[in-house]
Amino acid sequence: MHTYIYRFIAYMMISLGLGIIVLFGEIKLNYTISIVAYTLSSFLILYGYFFLKKSYSKRKGIGLNPRWLAKMGDIIFIISLSFAAYSALAWGIDTIFHTKIYLYDTEPMVLQVVAMFWLPSAAITAFFISNIDTQSIEIDRNGIIIQYPEGVKEIKWENLNRICLKDTKTIIGGEDWATSRRMQTKLSFITNDNMINIFEPSLKKTKKQIIQLLYNYAPDRLHDDITLIGKDW
Repeated sequence: MHTYIYRFIAYMMISLGLGIIVLFGEIKLNYTISIVAYTLSSFLILYGYFFLKKSYSKRKGIGLNPRWLAKMGDIIFIISLSFAAYSALAWGIDTIFHTKIYLYDTEPMVLQVVAMFWLPSAAITAFFISNIDTQSIEIDRNGIIIQYPEGVKEIKWENLNRICLKDTKTIIGGEDWATSRRMQTKLSFITNDNMINIFEPSLKKTKKQIIQLLYNYAPDRLHDDITLIGKDW
């Protein structure tokens, strides 16, 4: 869970810092206020970067997704959130000081809606990227250890009854039609107590590596399941 919290704080701080730079680059202010604004934005960006680096926790075993995928997602979402931070700042300045910001003055309703989604969007996107980056699987003679943002789950071979694939689908359609579309195929471990899933890895070679380790270490009774997974996953 700490990786998610670090990433959420980083998203908020960096996007706010970038929003300040854009906003105060647009407003004509005296020298002192400009220095304070840019100093604050530098502080937010630097400390936000510190928290972002801490969010890249060490992964044990096989990472389900390459780290560059999470870094690319971080950049895209931070840039998007910066516009929301800018919108929140512009809305606040207009409300408190009645200072007109060009973009806010042009489309005030749009910026107000964007501003309201700044914090919830940061929370959702940080959770999404944390799941992509953190989740990993470790397979050895003792069993399986799966790492999530919220913690670790361990499966002993003697408690594992079955390994199978589980499709995650969404409904798409128009006014007169609807159909299901596969989003991803998760790998499911069915134990005596529950079912534990891992996300579908983004790379084919990662899938092959997981399947090979499962075949090497899993009991013989699970080999038929693993062979079937190797064909379909």
